[in-house]
Order: sequence, then C-alpha cells, then structure tokens
Amino acid sequence: MDQKSELWNTAKHILNHQNEHPYTDNEIKEIIRLLEDISNVVCHNLTH
Repeated sequence: MDQKSELWNTAKHILNHQNEHPYTDNEIKEIIRLLEDISNVVCHNLTH
C-alpha cells in the first residue's frame, strides 16, 4: 500500500507540476490505468 501511495503521489506531482489546469484524482487514476495497460502489452509483445 505504501508503494501505491508513493506511486500515486509521484504521478500526481509529475502530472500537475506547473500545470495550469491540474488533473483530477479520477483523471490521474485513468492515466495510471492506461500506462499499466500499455506496459502489459509491451511486456506481452516482448515475450512473443
């Protein structure tokens, strides 16, 4: 859980750093999900 909190805080900090329109928590969740899905596809493709 600490690792997820750290990931969440880091992602929120990076995404909203000097951002005129900060991302909402829901948008950050969607971005993280999208990146996880892309990561899964890349890893799957590397093994085949």
